[in-house]
Amino acid sequence: MLISSFQITTENFFVLARLADKFIIPHLISTLNYYSHTLVATATPSYDLWLKAARHEIPLVEKFCRNAARVEVARILAEKGVSFFLVENGVRPGMMDSIIMDLMSVKNKYVPHRQARPGIGFN
Repeated sequence: MLISSFQITTENFFVLARLADKFIIPHLISTLNYYSHTLVATATPSYDLWLKAARHEIPLVEKFCRNAARVEVARILAEKGVSFFLVENGVRPGMMDSIIMDLMSVKNKYVPHRQARPGIGFN
């Protein structure tokens, strides 16, 4: 009798996600979506975790890590552009849309709308 003691852990979660994406394994994808709730409850949000979740389109984990990743993503976007995420890291455009919209909404909350003062450059 063969008894399997395999468990999904934080370490192998994204390896399994890569396999599920590559070989289109619906049952594994649904299992990983179910396990993502446990991952969110036990993991510490970080840029690295956000990047993995964004790459494999795991929305719950991506959203959970978005605040922790915000500063690093903004820095990389400013230095390397969107192609760094899309081409070099395989992040899908929909996931980049989410964090870019989030970055813009945060920026709009903290940067007051500037208006040109009369008399400066205007006749």
